[in-house]
Amino acid sequence: MVQWVAPDLSWKQYWQQFPVILFFPPVFISYLMFGFTVYIIINLAFPTILKFPYKSMSPRITSPEDFVEDDPTVERPRLKGASANDFKIIYEPEEITKTVVLAGSFNPPHNGHFSMIRFLAQEHKHVKVVVGFNPSKTYTVSPQTRHRIVETMCKDFDNVQVVLCDGLIWKYASRNKATVLYRGIRTWRKDGLGELFLLWQNLFFPPILGRIEPIPTKFLEGDPQFNHISSTVVREKCAFGGEGGEGLVGLVPKCVQRSIYDAYTYTEYTEDKKNK
Repeated sequence: MVQWVAPDLSWKQYWQQFPVILFFPPVFISYLMFGFTVYIIINLAFPTILKFPYKSMSPRITSPEDFVEDDPTVERPRLKGASANDFKIIYEPEEITKTVVLAGSFNPPHNGHFSMIRFLAQEHKHVKVVVGFNPSKTYTVSPQTRHRIVETMCKDFDNVQVVLCDGLIWKYASRNKATVLYRGIRTWRKDGLGELFLLWQNLFFPPILGRIEPIPTKFLEGDPQFNHISSTVVREKCAFGGEGGEGLVGLVPKCVQRSIYDAYTYTEYTEDKKNK
């Protein structure tokens, strides 16, 4: 019987050989995998959640006199027709170069989505609103129709671009050099469980499939005054909420009220007739 005998090394000798042991390929890979696993577990256990009212990530002007019209480091108000009195946010040079992504199905969009987009448009240089869809699925309202509705909803924000994406959102974000992936939720208690798998995807897939660093995922909790609104509620209102979209008042932005009603009322009644 062979008996293993521990090498007779002093602590000093062991410490001298430690770097060699550490960077021995199997050991080094084990350390990397352990660190990566701990990183994923920590991010899943403690996700980044921005609660309403959202705190600005940039300095704010305290009075209209502080708005310097000729300062090239000050980003102009992005809401069309706004003045310094209406839109008092300035940006540091490194902050204004950021591109962020807000992804969702927007089926259909509502006031909760709009308030989040407005906040991101104020805080970042470029905002990509991604209408995600699965090309193998058949949708009652097409992704192209939803894209058109969201685009109309965001027409007053010069720095917001609405796009369609039929693949993994993190791949799109990486191609467009986005620094943050945002997801809109009502509250973490209501929607958090369903978002954990997507968060895991955003953490695990980029380094494994794309050999890139994971893009941070942050969750935006909705304004409490809109937390009773969901896309399901809007669809139900389209079916049973009165003519001309009157039932959508207070649920969706006025500029898309009619388009959402026209897109979703017909489909809801069609499905109802089929079921009968």
